[in-house]
Amino acid sequence: LTLGHKYIFRTLPRLLTMWFEHSSTLKPDERTKSNRTLDVLKRDLAPHVWLSVFSQLVSRICHPDNQILTCLKDIIAKVLHRHPKQTLWSLVAVLKSSQSSRHLNAKDIRKRAEELAETDKSTGAKKAIDDFMGRLVEELIKVCNLAQTTSSGQSSKGPRVLSMSKSCRALSQMSNLESVIVPIQSSLTPAFPSTGNPLQAQNPFSANPVTIRSFGDRVDVMSSLMCPVVIMVFGSDGKQYKFLCKPKDDLRKDSRMMDLNTMINRLLMKDSDSRRRNLYIRTFSVIPLNENNGLIEWVNDTVVYRDILQNLYSSELGPASIKTSRIQDLYNRELKPRGPHNLLDFYQK
Repeated sequence: LTLGHKYIFRTLPRLLTMWFEHSSTLKPDERTKSNRTLDVLKRDLAPHVWLSVFSQLVSRICHPDNQILTCLKDIIAKVLHRHPKQTLWSLVAVLKSSQSSRHLNAKDIRKRAEELAETDKSTGAKKAIDDFMGRLVEELIKVCNLAQTTSSGQSSKGPRVLSMSKSCRALSQMSNLESVIVPIQSSLTPAFPSTGNPLQAQNPFSANPVTIRSFGDRVDVMSSLMCPVVIMVFGSDGKQYKFLCKPKDDLRKDSRMMDLNTMINRLLMKDSDSRRRNLYIRTFSVIPLNENNGLIEWVNDTVVYRDILQNLYSSELGPASIKTSRIQDLYNRELKPRGPHNLLDFYQK
């Protein structure tokens, strides 16, 4: 790890897994030696190296071993201090967690990062934390739940359009957030040197990341059960970025799924045949805001799988079949008896 990045995605996750899972089973002297090894890595590894396993670090923020937890907090605080704009989006779920232990540990990490910023007299990290954890996150959580009820307090389902300036005035008035980046995947994913050299001064992110300039007034309410909404973010680069704001949905598993897909893409890139065929999984950013709300980067030119199936069922079995409650019954009664060849033709469509 100290010699370069070539095997970072193999070694560092395994090392942390052994440290988290098995350190409690070691003898006292072996345990001390294990913790000392991580202390050395904490000191010697550049902060951006830990970004390759940052989700793994955050997931263990409530580790029962005090020595491990202290070292873990120091590592996360070090990364937060060095890369606050990107790291905060990964930490927001624990900073806003309803579980007191997770919230308090995250709060302690924030305090440590602010102390590091005061020590080296850097204002960037402190300003980024203050701007991010001011009212921005709370207002984004409100937007996620914006369409759950109408102004009269009665539930309203189906697609419709709301106004940000009327329904969420505080967020619509936020502008020129120079310390808060637009949470698209390209801005949150660190880039490591292709040579694998241990460059301490390596900056894994763009020197001028796209920050939030303002929020669009139009809020589109989706027609699904929980009525998620789509908002528009205007970036400092002049482009527009869409995000799906989901209420009453824990996106932490979705976020881990994106980590898995990213790992699969790395494996595909290592295979010559996969590279020749340009095989990859299209990934996107998933940002849990707490245990019940979150943001998903909007992917243009895509069709929801459910819409594809509904159109097929409607064309094969009639318009009444698009009701979810009837699909399983119609599948077993109408489609399945037709035989495997008919099913293959149906799903190939």
